[in-house]
Amino acid sequence: MIAKSVSASLLVLVGCLPLGACSGFGAKAYAGYSSGTLDGKMGLAPTGGGLSFDADVDDDLGIKDSSDSLYLRGEANAAFLRLTVSAFRYDSRGDGTLTVNYGDISAGSQVSSDIEFTNLKTAITFDLINFGPVRISPGISVDIFDIDSEVRSVTPVVASESLDYTAPVPMVHLQGELDLGYLAANIDAGVMDIHLNDIDGTFWDLEGMLRVKPWDHVEIFGGYRYISIDGRGRVSGQDFDSNLVFTGWFVGGGFTF
Repeated sequence: MIAKSVSASLLVLVGCLPLGACSGFGAKAYAGYSSGTLDGKMGLAPTGGGLSFDADVDDDLGIKDSSDSLYLRGEANAAFLRLTVSAFRYDSRGDGTLTVNYGDISAGSQVSSDIEFTNLKTAITFDLINFGPVRISPGISVDIFDIDSEVRSVTPVVASESLDYTAPVPMVHLQGELDLGYLAANIDAGVMDIHLNDIDGTFWDLEGMLRVKPWDHVEIFGGYRYISIDGRGRVSGQDFDSNLVFTGWFVGGGFTF
């Protein structure tokens, strides 16, 4: 589902490129390399019901390594309206020893874990202030958080627990930019506390980006991403909670039209 959403959003941006050439519209397309880490805790209740205990992603589940990913970002603007789309994927594996029960896997078990985290963000903003080099654009965004994890016990008993949920979270969004011509910096910030069907929680998404423009229509960028997910709910008959923080950096290049 995430892949289809990414493709659809990028097609919208690509469709805007010819308009930028003939109708005063503008568009930017970026691609780069991203590396990030996932920290925090995850808890899963037993299938028969009961309490869920928070397992540390690093120590209990063994997810310690950073993950490399393709980073994609696109922007399109018309008059005072702006569309921004970005996407990346985190995937890491590791081995650990549980200090608490995780689902039907008991504390003390040695486990092998695999966590995938995919994010697609789409924001629509309008220029409230656009004077000289300064732009401030409030609006709304939708962050799609897709978390797919599998934890398998190796000893003393072979068992596995899977957790897969997708949360499309609408957010209050603010975009700011300082453009000095050859150098520009922008920040995107989104936040929401919300109840979504079987999942509720508080979500933060902060992204900062520095762009250098060595030639006309060419940009080189670098940036930093912070995502906080404090959510809880029920998936496949099991209660779960997650208090996760993703942090990472990205670099790349792009073209303006």
